[in-house]
Amino acid sequence: MTAEDLHAKMLEGPKAKLYSYAEVATLVDVAGATLEGWIEELHNSSRVKVLEQGGQVMLQAVSIETADVVSKLSSDEYIVYNYIAESGRNGIWVRTITAKSNLHINVVHRCLKSLEQQHIIKMVKSVQQKTRKMYMLYNLQPSAELTGGPWFSDAELDVEFVDLLLNVVYHYCEENTNLALGANAPPVQVTDIKQFIVDQEVSRVELDEGHIRTLCEVLVYDDRLERCKAGYKATLNGDLPDEELPKDAYTESVCGQCPVFNVCSAGGPVDVECNYFDEWLDGVDAR
Repeated sequence: MTAEDLHAKMLEGPKAKLYSYAEVATLVDVAGATLEGWIEELHNSSRVKVLEQGGQVMLQAVSIETADVVSKLSSDEYIVYNYIAESGRNGIWVRTITAKSNLHINVVHRCLKSLEQQHIIKMVKSVQQKTRKMYMLYNLQPSAELTGGPWFSDAELDVEFVDLLLNVVYHYCEENTNLALGANAPPVQVTDIKQFIVDQEVSRVELDEGHIRTLCEVLVYDDRLERCKAGYKATLNGDLPDEELPKDAYTESVCGQCPVFNVCSAGGPVDVECNYFDEWLDGVDAR
């Protein structure tokens, strides 16, 4: 048995598992100075990280590929790299790295530039904090919380893409619930809609059932779909064009558009002396 055997045994466990010294000893049935020497060898070659959890020293195996990358970093780059690696798919803000590492901001920026050039890390945008530069490991996909999920492109809402999906979902439901059958038509299930979108290659990004359900709920809110126990159905209102009602002088006035018109009366909670009428008249005069 060697240090390499110990490393291989640790990698066989769950990803990112933390081992106590006692657990490590049971993996190779070795203890004492021999075990200490192996751990030191692995730590010096960046194949094992020494961490602290609950006041106890813990060990974590690092893949050979990652160890090769880390072993070539400067001490400052290694510090910055570790904070970025710990952030996972959520990424970490530049100022957070600076605050945690106690490195000068210029040093942090220099390290980030070097790590980016080596394709070890990448900069990603956050939909929640668009002005913040977030960094994560190069081979990771950003979390939906960071990017906004499939509805966003480069931290901006992709309105055309969302509208396309909404129309595809609606028309699929319309065709498959067959409005002519009325109540006898079976509802469409989310899994069916998802499979249709995949088969037709409608989306350039992968959508899960949660995404499809979100689209359906938007259409329910728009009164184009109705929610059923087993899925969704198209509504009769869903495909009707919006009709503009005829207007006259009264409907164009402020009273014709007033949401509290029914309670407007002399001496009532709203009356003809209300400030809204004056504001509307001022707007008319300004035209």
